[in-house]
Amino acid sequence: MRTSTLIALALPALSSAAALSLEKLLSKHPKLSTFHDLLTQFDLLDDFKGYDNITIVAPTNQAYLDLANWGFNVSEVPAPVARALLTYHVLQGEHTLDSLSSQQQVVHTYLKPPVLTNVTDGAAVKLSRDNSGKIITQSGLGVYGSVEEADIAFTHGVLHTLNSSMVLPHNITLTAEINGLTKFLDLMSEAGLVEEFEALKDVTVFIPQNAALEKLLWLMKLLPKENLASVLKYHVVPNKVLYEAAVEDEEDHETLDGGVVRLSSGRSGDLRVNGVKVLHFMYIKY
Repeated sequence: MRTSTLIALALPALSSAAALSLEKLLSKHPKLSTFHDLLTQFDLLDDFKGYDNITIVAPTNQAYLDLANWGFNVSEVPAPVARALLTYHVLQGEHTLDSLSSQQQVVHTYLKPPVLTNVTDGAAVKLSRDNSGKIITQSGLGVYGSVEEADIAFTHGVLHTLNSSMVLPHNITLTAEINGLTKFLDLMSEAGLVEEFEALKDVTVFIPQNAALEKLLWLMKLLPKENLASVLKYHVVPNKVLYEAAVEDEEDHETLDGGVVRLSSGRSGDLRVNGVKVLHFMYIKY
């Protein structure tokens, strides 16, 4: 009995001893030398060592080469931007392949305010597992990536290698512009709300598509500035980052103009705002 107890107590220690430190893992892995060099260049290795129970999604050497060929060399960008981007690849909690499903899971990262995010809990990433059994990431601007090698253990968590660099979430203006939601942006500008909206923290913005706004644009143009501002503020829920998975059944939320918007989630997983189906969820946050 005593022998078996001692063995049981020794197993966790042996398991911990077998796992490499992050620095040793990166230095030994043939596809992660660029990631290792970047963490060293921007003095992040010690920071990452201070995190526990984490998941690191590490872009491969080829991923960084592709990014550089596209015109973005991480080693040459300003240090605050590079540090933010690299920190965005460190996720809170251990997320292994077996822990994920086809349904996207929202995971917060260690990128927190005040640098390049206004989300208190940390800028988020979506993780899922596709039909082939690979981990899929969705980062800022809705950009997808695929994990090449999953579940590499190290002393403070687990690491996955990624075939691309994740993209930082952008602010409301850039996210909407890139996704063609320009009519709402034009109205924001006319109402003098751009600066106010961009300064909001932990916010959810429901932006109608251009086609939907086109039908009402003539009426919007007739509204006094303060009334137009009130209409646009009704599309903003402050102090809450409402990911689709966070909405259960039916719930009301106060908007920036003091009104109430009703969110509902159907059996098929569709999210509706006042009965209108949300077509696409993206990270409209900075």
